[in-house]
Amino acid sequence: MKKYVAFFDLDHTILDVNSGRILIEQAHKKGLVDTKKIFLAYMFSALYGIGLLRAEYIMLKLADWLKGIAEKEFAAFTSEMFEKYLKNTVRQQAIKEIQRHKKHDAKLVILSAATSYVCESVKKMLGFDDLLCSKMEVIDGFFSGFPDGPYCYGDEKLNQVIDYCEKHNFNLKETFYYADSHSDIVVLEAIGNPICVTPDRKLKKLAQKKDWPVYNW
Repeated sequence: MKKYVAFFDLDHTILDVNSGRILIEQAHKKGLVDTKKIFLAYMFSALYGIGLLRAEYIMLKLADWLKGIAEKEFAAFTSEMFEKYLKNTVRQQAIKEIQRHKKHDAKLVILSAATSYVCESVKKMLGFDDLLCSKMEVIDGFFSGFPDGPYCYGDEKLNQVIDYCEKHNFNLKETFYYADSHSDIVVLEAIGNPICVTPDRKLKKLAQKKDWPVYNW
């Protein structure tokens, strides 16, 4: 039985990049995503950045783009991209912090809006115990074009944290969460040990107001 749980966001927290952006760029180069879709992906990202598009809508579109692709093919592609482009973006400070929690007998969980495929690679590399992330529906070995359950983002992240802690008998007030985005505020406010990692402007401002630790990794 672990003493407590420490959740870590993935993009711009454990990794120094946005894994989704890297994957879609490489998928385009390999012909898995056409030029029109790569253009839309950049447009979606820009509109989301200025608050004109919801992250859930983007997730639905990305899920639709995977429709008909074999899960095994996509999993192999993601694993290859992790080894080539993402593995070296793991922050050394993140590794040290993960190791510190291991020494204190913590349960380590990735909590991310990213898909389970890239999260699994990180979990294996860094020795995480578990992961909570976004999933894609698979029917007869192929992506259906729909998410499998709610998008692990914003309020849904908090729902999953609460459910996980209740299931494994962890106290929210003893829980850690490392994250970089203002979209994670709802989780950071609910737990006992919020840690802001290279936070965006909105999160940094709130961290200063609430006196939350800020790590510039």
